[in-house]
Amino acid sequence: MDWELLTPFFAYIVLFIGVGYTVWIYYVAVTQPLQWLTPVDKVVVISGCDSGIGYQLAKHFHEKGSVVIATVLSVDSEGAIKLSSQLKGDHFHLLQLDLSSSVSIAQAAKSIDQILEERKQSKIACHQIE
Repeated sequence: MDWELLTPFFAYIVLFIGVGYTVWIYYVAVTQPLQWLTPVDKVVVISGCDSGIGYQLAKHFHEKGSVVIATVLSVDSEGAIKLSSQLKGDHFHLLQLDLSSSVSIAQAAKSIDQILEERKQSKIACHQIE
């Protein structure tokens, strides 16, 4: 087999695929709505919001317009009090949640269900960061 003759052929195929993919990406970016990318009025549940990444995520999503359900180990902790004083309104909910207690998890789940029912939402964005 003569590879010298096939090399340009494969180069043209790769070029054709690359150009086609670029055109497709441009088409999707221009024509498709980006509503699913915006966090406005989406409900997010974040654990460990009394410090660190959870604290910063709660502030970030609240500023972007999300409904933040911030969970903390103790609602009386310094971080929880500071967070609840900074974030106010109907887009912020502070819940006590001890992930090592099944009773605490059940109570938090019930509270989250009530919040979702009040907002008439059935979808929730949830991600755990360790």
